[in-house]
Amino acid sequence: MPKRPGGFGADAVAPKSYHEPALPEHQLTTDRQRERRARILDAAVDVAAVGGYDSVHVRDIADRAKVSLATLYHYFPSKVHVLVWALDRELMRFDDSLGQHLTKIEDPFARLQMVVLRLVHAMEDSDRVTEALAHAYVAANVVASAEAEMIRVETREMFAHLMSGGATSALHRQTADVLADVWTSEMLALVQGRRTYAEMRRRLRTVIDLIGRTNAAG
Repeated sequence: MPKRPGGFGADAVAPKSYHEPALPEHQLTTDRQRERRARILDAAVDVAAVGGYDSVHVRDIADRAKVSLATLYHYFPSKVHVLVWALDRELMRFDDSLGQHLTKIEDPFARLQMVVLRLVHAMEDSDRVTEALAHAYVAANVVASAEAEMIRVETREMFAHLMSGGATSALHRQTADVLADVWTSEMLALVQGRRTYAEMRRRLRTVIDLIGRTNAAG
């Protein structure tokens, strides 16, 4: 794993500040801008699906999205930023799609177990895209710190929301906070080849079991 931003590839970072954040959607003022931004994210995922993180180049994303490099860099300072925002969008879609399927599960820890199973299964089904998005998330801790924190918060909020099924309690937030940190660690291990999807699934379920037992005992 490279230890400095330059190690992520020649076009990993545009000639800007490493920690300059991307332009978020809520700052866009026209439908055309929002559509262009979405097209760039779609293009990044399409390119990633071909060969994972190493196959993603900023010029290829721009060509596929039918925008200039200057336009792409206006929205996203680097390919890491593009892929991390694509990951954020996938997490929000996952949150929206899964919530309706958990209404019959009353136990919050059983709900969380189901969330983890579905999440890791979805990641495994899109292996090359997952590899690219996970690699970008790990790289973001070096070159896109605002986006890295955004993903951690998004993951925590997703776990808390799907665990609660409604009003989020202190227990839901505390559990989600711990699980988000474990999930981040597992993503790193996955990128480094130290973890399989099956192992990731088992370790996340073990953490949820332990937290559930501690809460029941307390």
